[in-house]
Amino acid sequence: MNLFASIGICLVPLFLLSLVFLLCIKKLSSLHLLFSILLGFLVIIPVTVIQFFLMKLPIFTAENLLSVFVITFVFNGLIEESLKMTSGFFLPFKKMTFGSFVVCGFLIGCAFGTFENIVYLVSGAKNISVRFFTSLILHSCCSGLSAIYVWSFKNKEPKIFCFILAVLLHGLYNFFAGSEKFWWFSIITIIYAAVRLKFSFDRIYQSTEEIEDSSQENQ
Repeated sequence: MNLFASIGICLVPLFLLSLVFLLCIKKLSSLHLLFSILLGFLVIIPVTVIQFFLMKLPIFTAENLLSVFVITFVFNGLIEESLKMTSGFFLPFKKMTFGSFVVCGFLIGCAFGTFENIVYLVSGAKNISVRFFTSLILHSCCSGLSAIYVWSFKNKEPKIFCFILAVLLHGLYNFFAGSEKFWWFSIITIIYAAVRLKFSFDRIYQSTEEIEDSSQENQ
C-alpha cells in the first residue's frame, strides 16, 4: 500500500473523533484540541529513544515468559503511559474545564495510537485489522485515565489509581493481543478500560459540576 494512502487511512479516525468532540463539547477550544494532538505525536520521540536503548538489555531480548511479561508491562505499559501522562502536564490546566481536559488527554492517546497504527500498516504487521481499532481505543482510554490523574494531582487530590490502572490495562492488552489462543482477553481489557474511564470521569465530573453550581449561587 502507498505510504501516503496508509497515513491517510490511519488519520481518519483521529480526524473524525476530533470533529465530533468539537461539535459536541462547546467549552472545548480548537487550539487546545490541536495542541493535545501535537503532544500525542511529540511524545513518540522520547518513547522511541527510551525503548531503543532498553531493547539492548538482556531481559528484553530473552525469549521466555518473564521477558514477555516485562516487555508488555514495563516496556509498553509503564514507559508509554508514563510519558503520555507527563505530556498532560503541558496542557493549559487553568484555562480548561475538567471535561475538556480529559478529552484532550484522550486525544493525546488517540494521536499516539494513530502513529502506532501507521507503523503497523506500513510494516505489514499481523492482525492489522484487529489492532487498527483495538490499539487506538486502548491508547485513548488509558490516556483518558491518566488525564484524570493529572487533573486530580493539579487539584491536590491525586487519584494515582487511575494512572496505575492505565499502566496495568495497557500491559494486559499487549500481553494477550499477541496470543493466538487468548487474544479475546485483550478485547475484554479494552471494554473494561472504556467502562472504567466512564465511571471515573462521571464521579469527578459530577463533583466539579456541584462546585461550580454552588459558587454561582454564592455570587
